[in-house]
Amino acid sequence: MPVSEASPAVAVERALNILEAAAQRRDGMTNSEISRKLAIPKSSASYILRTLERRGYLRREAETGRYRLGLKILSLGGDAQANLDIAILPCIHADTW
Repeated sequence: MPVSEASPAVAVERALNILEAAAQRRDGMTNSEISRKLAIPKSSASYILRTLERRGYLRREAETGRYRLGLKILSLGGDAQANLDIAILPCIHADTW
């Protein structure tokens, strides 16, 4: 989803869009592919990609330059799962039937 330049949190929205795009491609994505797919400047993509890589949310393959999800994503997912209130899960599940 393209981000409006008027948005107060453009960089945050772009970072989340990058993570979602990377999650959809098992073989990863290059900076160029990401900037084209998300319609953002390559320089902006580079800045965000480096930050996400440094923080462990993405990993970059040196040989190909492709970015894939990093282990920090699993850590967040595990934390979210651990914090779920098991008592409300049947209610949530029942609502989807």
